[in-house]
Amino acid sequence: MKVITVILFLLVSSTSFAQTDSTKAKDIKKLLEVSGTAKAVKTMMTQYMSMMKTSPVYKDAPAGFFDKVLTTIDYDEFIMLYVPIYDKHFTHSEIKELIAYHESPIGKKVIEKQPLIMSDSMQMGKEFGEKLGRKVYQQMQEEKGETEEPEEEDENK
Repeated sequence: MKVITVILFLLVSSTSFAQTDSTKAKDIKKLLEVSGTAKAVKTMMTQYMSMMKTSPVYKDAPAGFFDKVLTTIDYDEFIMLYVPIYDKHFTHSEIKELIAYHESPIGKKVIEKQPLIMSDSMQMGKEFGEKLGRKVYQQMQEEKGETEEPEEEDENK
């Protein structure tokens, strides 16, 4: 009798655990939607196919080939690959909190502004990198004992 009770307990527990996992997975999928991650994945794949179109490796691809490939991608399957990653790093409670945040007015604003912030950040990084590159080059020249005089622009050109 004890063995049957233990087996029933384990079956009920494992069923409950599977339902919890299923519920958490469902909430992770919802988080990926409300956070804009699912949309970003589609955008990323479209950009990736555009890059492939211009790659010399695929210069012989038939017209419309990459657009056709885009229609065959199962985005739901791709999004499901994120579920174990989020499951590993966040509790179910944290997933629910993240959903609530992304559904809040400030969360929605973050999602809306994120592409603009990234664009501004990339421009800032480019400018900073160029400035740093010039500084490093100048320091290298100074340490080598060489000094390059900036070329004077000819006003008569």
